[in-house]
Amino acid sequence: GLAESRIGGEAVLLAYAPLPDLGWSLGIVTPLAELTAPADALAAQTSRNAVDILRTTVKLIAFFFLAALAGVFLTNRRLTRPIAELVKGTETITAGDLAVAIPVTTGDELGRLAQSFNRMTAALRQTRQSLHQQNEALAAEIAERRQAEATLRRTEVAHRQELEQRVAERTRELLTLLDVSHSLTLIMALPELLQLILEKLGDVVEFAAASIAILDGDLLQQVAYRGPATEAAQSDAKSAEAVALAIRPSRAELGVIWTQLAQGEPVIIQDLDEETAVAAAYRALAPAVVPDDVYQANRMLRAWLAVPLRLRGKTVGLLALQHHQPGHFSHQPIDLALAFANQAAIALNNARLYNELEQYNQTLEEAVKQRTAELTEANVELRKLSRAKDEFVSNVSHELRTP
Repeated sequence: GLAESRIGGEAVLLAYAPLPDLGWSLGIVTPLAELTAPADALAAQTSRNAVDILRTTVKLIAFFFLAALAGVFLTNRRLTRPIAELVKGTETITAGDLAVAIPVTTGDELGRLAQSFNRMTAALRQTRQSLHQQNEALAAEIAERRQAEATLRRTEVAHRQELEQRVAERTRELLTLLDVSHSLTLIMALPELLQLILEKLGDVVEFAAASIAILDGDLLQQVAYRGPATEAAQSDAKSAEAVALAIRPSRAELGVIWTQLAQGEPVIIQDLDEETAVAAAYRALAPAVVPDDVYQANRMLRAWLAVPLRLRGKTVGLLALQHHQPGHFSHQPIDLALAFANQAAIALNNARLYNELEQYNQTLEEAVKQRTAELTEANVELRKLSRAKDEFVSNVSHELRTP
């Protein structure tokens, strides 16, 4: 058996075993300190090892905890970063910035979501750009339309003013023609009426000189003139009209000018120096039939217009206008000149009819006077015969009463 005891104050361990055959007991006494020293050393070592193990375990636990925490953090960051970027991109887009693009770092659902977000952003950006372009185009169109409306309003105002002016001018022209037409019924003296026609024409058509010529046989006799005076007319105390009325060109001298007038067409020479057939004919005609002083006085007249005077489908004369400015005569003066030429033709026809009526009246008056004289003479003879009859009857009666 074992027994713990103390010997001399020192703890010992007694190990004994009985010897029955001998009646003895065998015992071994060993100081307890000697026996427990290795165990104490081992226990101390074990304790130290346990502390080291505990510390190592705690460190490992702490390391793995931190590693796990870091892994969780990294995993959480890896998972939440795309979401955060999506949220940030959404907020940026909400603020109006469509240039943002979320980087695609994974191929999972978040990556596909980021790709969809980027496609949506690109579509929004394209739509916004398209809307911006449409807005710019619309703004430009609105500005253009406003400018067009302003231009249209200005044009409308200008057009209305132009129309009002044209209406006023046309009214004035018609009133002038009406005045001339009315004068045809009041004025029967042809020279006075033709001068009135040229005067009224000058109220609606600007010209420097104008004349009316009628066909007298093969010659064109100028019967009315309005224009600048010549030195010859002033020095001889004659009127410019008298000098102009002495001009009598023939139809052959007029050449192509008369050919065109005879067909009822106006003759327009925009510039007397131009190379046209009618201009050449005029240049050849003027020095031949116009007195030199009249020709020199009219050399500054550059534009020339002649319209025919027509009666019963035939050209019986012409109305000519001249101006200092080349190209002065446009279609409007031509129309007015034709209208006044028609008035002049009517005046000529009325004058012819009036002259014929005057001649007929004069012939009729002479016939009446002659017939009246014949009747008076016959009455005298009748009275003589009546007196002779009375005397004869009286004589016969007297002789019958006297035996």
